[in-house]
Amino acid sequence: MEAPRKIYRTTTYLDNDRGKTVWKGHPVAGAENVEYIRKDAFIEKAINYIQQNWIWNIKMIDDFKKYMED
Repeated sequence: MEAPRKIYRTTTYLDNDRGKTVWKGHPVAGAENVEYIRKDAFIEKAINYIQQNWIWNIKMIDDFKKYMED
């Protein structure tokens, strides 16, 4: 089973100084949501952006991927 590409740490506040935090597969309206993304999904998205917007050769992309994975 593969982990989801994104998860959200969602905190809903019951009063001014106390809240309930849960992990969800989607953001919750009216709550404080922090998005987390898998490292490999982030690297893949960054490489796709670079390939679409800049002229890089394959070695540069491979070097970038190795750098991001360390």
